[in-house]
Formats: sequence, structure tokens, C-alpha cells
Amino acid sequence: TRAYLRAYLATLPGVGDVLRSLNRTLAAELETGRFVTMMLAGLDARARTLAFANAGHPPGLVLGPAGHLRTRLESSAPPLGAFPELGVDDGPSLALRPGDVVVLMTDGVIESRAPDGGLLGVEGAERIVRAHRGESAQGILDGLVAGVREFTRGEGPADDMAAVVCRVGTDEG
Repeated sequence: TRAYLRAYLATLPGVGDVLRSLNRTLAAELETGRFVTMMLAGLDARARTLAFANAGHPPGLVLGPAGHLRTRLESSAPPLGAFPELGVDDGPSLALRPGDVVVLMTDGVIESRAPDGGLLGVEGAERIVRAHRGESAQGILDGLVAGVREFTRGEGPADDMAAVVCRVGTDEG
């Protein structure tokens, strides 16, 4: 998947175009019943815009500087490889503001379970990010990992966990 993704990223203009082409390839290559969830985002740091396409992946979060949820980067298509002619559209390009925090995460984060069986969920991840919003991107990421460990009472996630955190800076730095 990664090799195909890199090839399409080098030749196609938009994140939706990339995921549509990747889907056609994976639909032909994967065994029946196999699929890939993926969010692909393109960040223009100079223009402070984020373009994204989401195929069956957990939603990303964009929080404003005061911690309010500006938007969720929701899935608009099924996972890749499931249907050969899947339409994956670019989500609307989002204008980012100074102090915004963008968080992309895998299902290992949101499907983490407490000892009583409860799921952390997107809302739980959002609460953790909000609690650490004044920290650096690395501090928010570290807080998210620590929050998952606390939620699971030290067990950690049952699945692999990955996250990307971006904090939008000011013109002064």
C-alpha cells in the first residue's frame, strides 16, 4: 500500500485523486475481505490550509485555540480496496487559524478499552487533546498517549496506535 501511495502522490494532484487511484489498485490486488482505511491530508503551511480525503478511517480533529471543536475530518467513503469504483472526494479545504490544533489518529487510539469494557472513542480522545491544547504538538501527542494508558489502566491500546499532531503557529513564530 505504501509503495503504491508514494507513486500516486508523485503523479496525481489532489488527495481524492490519489485515494481513488489507490483504491482501484488495491481492489485488484487485495484478497477478498481485505481492505485499508486511510486518511490522506495535504497541509499547505504557507497558506495555512488543510486538504483531506478520508476512506473509512477514524475522523481527524481540528480544535481552535480555546479548545472548541472546529471540525471533524469525517470519512466520506468506505475503506480502500472494498469496491473497485469507489468515489473518494476531497473534503472541503479547511482554512487553519493561529493556535488551531490538528490531530489525526488511528483506530488504536479510539478503540482503546477501559477495564470495564468502555471505549475511549473520538470524544474521549478529543477530551484528552483539549486538556493538553496549551502544550506543544509533542506535548499534546505525549498527553494523548498518556491519556490512553490512564484510560486503559496501564494496559495500553489493544491495537497499534499512531497519531499526528500539528499546531498552527503565528506569523511571529
